[in-house]
Amino acid sequence: MQILNDLPEIAEHEIVFMRSPASQTDEAVSLLAQAMQKYFRV
Repeated sequence: MQILNDLPEIAEHEIVFMRSPASQTDEAVSLLAQAMQKYFRV
């Protein structure tokens, strides 16, 4: 993931991240969830 600091701001919006039970053991999905919690207001 790359954070781009020089982009214009966008209006506040909502994103829904739903995780299936089958993905609980998927390391890539876990890393994505961690990155979202770190870089976005959840």
